[in-house]
Amino acid sequence: MRASDGRYLARMLVVMGIVCMAGCAWACSVPVFRYALERWSADTYRLLILHRGELSSGEKKRLAELEKRTTPEYGFPSLVVKTVDLNGEIPEHLQELVAEHRNASLPWMVLVLPQGPLQETIVRSEKWTAETQANLLMSPVRQEIARRLIAGQTAVWLLMKGKEDAANKKVEALLAASLTRLAKELKLPHQMDPEDAQYDSPMNEAIELRVEFSVLPLDPRDPREATLINALKYFDPEVVRSDAPKVFPIFGRGRALDILSGENIGAEVIEQVCAFLVGPCSCQVKALNPGLDLFIPVDWDGLVSGMIGVEEALPPLRVPGAQAVGPPAAAPAAVTPGPVREDDTLVRNLALIGGIGIVVLIIGTWALLRKRTG
Repeated sequence: MRASDGRYLARMLVVMGIVCMAGCAWACSVPVFRYALERWSADTYRLLILHRGELSSGEKKRLAELEKRTTPEYGFPSLVVKTVDLNGEIPEHLQELVAEHRNASLPWMVLVLPQGPLQETIVRSEKWTAETQANLLMSPVRQEIARRLIAGQTAVWLLMKGKEDAANKKVEALLAASLTRLAKELKLPHQMDPEDAQYDSPMNEAIELRVEFSVLPLDPRDPREATLINALKYFDPEVVRSDAPKVFPIFGRGRALDILSGENIGAEVIEQVCAFLVGPCSCQVKALNPGLDLFIPVDWDGLVSGMIGVEEALPPLRVPGAQAVGPPAAAPAAVTPGPVREDDTLVRNLALIGGIGIVVLIIGTWALLRKRTG
């Protein structure tokens, strides 16, 4: 976890842009947001069920419902479940966490972020009941995020409202104006160079490739959204708890890029984020890209491929303020994916390595000059 502001995000995107330019000087690559949706599997959250002795029949039924979401038939699982019997032997790596919950009203569930020490990355910790499990697995806002992303939106800008209405309205107006303009002005990679309009990797033609952003409000006092809000504290818990409005750009399969808050929410940073997401994705390794995958345990593979219908996987939910922000509807541009060639992939990977080397060289030279002048 770290303090985050618009300046940090802007610097990070500049570095990412240098590498992307080095890797895509002669090829048209799939946009970042679309590559993330179709090819980046969601990170796996960890859920611990603490209990004593054998589970009851009702608890076994609930556990089976959880375990359904961890099987290959459910796509790449974004959840792994482990039961811990406190009457038995506790694995060494769980002993500290279990000790903190010795007096909990069992059975107890603990949801942990995909990465980091268990004790420092707890998202939810509460009694395990049918109601708490249902709320853990899905909520109105998380489901709406999934519906918009699978529909092909470039990014959902999640607006966590602050205490003052005036500040909220100011941010809402800025987002609406900026995103409406950028949806019209930003061009997809194939639109930048009509002579090189073939993408080097195939995409699902059933999901329209377009530039479209939307704003989705989030009430920080809504108990149904506790899982979402607690996960967002990964970026900066103090800022998330503050009274100022916060903004989180979300793309791919529910990946939050970063947090923007208060005065750090500016038109320049919004434009840099949008340009990064619409631009070509040369950094294809997910771990090299910034952000945190939110806990949205749906079958992303099935949804992206069309094997599962949206209404089947994501029943409609009414979420206030669910208005898309983008240009007027128009006929989609014809985009024919080009064949994937092994030599293209090799060249692209070598270019990526070269780009990273250039960045390291620049940073090293700058540090050496600073040391000499100091």
